[in-house]
Amino acid sequence: MKKPSNRPEQIDYAEFLRMVEAELPEVHWPCDSDESRKGLLHCEMAAFARLTEEKMDKGLFSQAEKYFQFISNIRHHAAPEVENRY
Repeated sequence: MKKPSNRPEQIDYAEFLRMVEAELPEVHWPCDSDESRKGLLHCEMAAFARLTEEKMDKGLFSQAEKYFQFISNIRHHAAPEVENRY
């Protein structure tokens, strides 16, 4: 899959969060309610994984596939700080 030209060459943490907000507005970060964990990428990745598992458990496979595809696209252009967390 060719990367769209409107995305940066490498997706850093801030860009990852912006992309989630823009492309997956239904995703909410539980870490936001805990100030000590807010802004920690590994917490957000864990929340994203739990949300994906929840969709699969409920039989919402097309939604889970959407999340898998999103992460797959991120992975190919992730900056080291993002790549290291999923």
